Amino acid sequence: MKYLSLHLKDHVRENIESCFYDVIEFMSQAKEEGGRVYVHCVQGISRSTTMCLCYMIFTQKTNLEDGLKFIREKR
Repeated sequence: MKYLSLHLKDHVRENIESCFYDVIEFMSQAKEEGGRVYVHCVQGISRSTTMCLCYMIFTQKTNLEDGLKFIREKR
């Protein structure tokens, strides 16, 4: 197992976008290696969803609305 831990506050002023490229790289590498990625945060509402959306938008060219719909269906 490999871990990517991000210590982010669940606060509107937290600079979460500074982690986007690290997250995209980590998730992409896991996929290339045939692995899976488990994404979670304390509340499981905003930060984890944001990171999943970031990956989907960047790698799959998903738009925000479709990405949110997909995540809500899977939750």
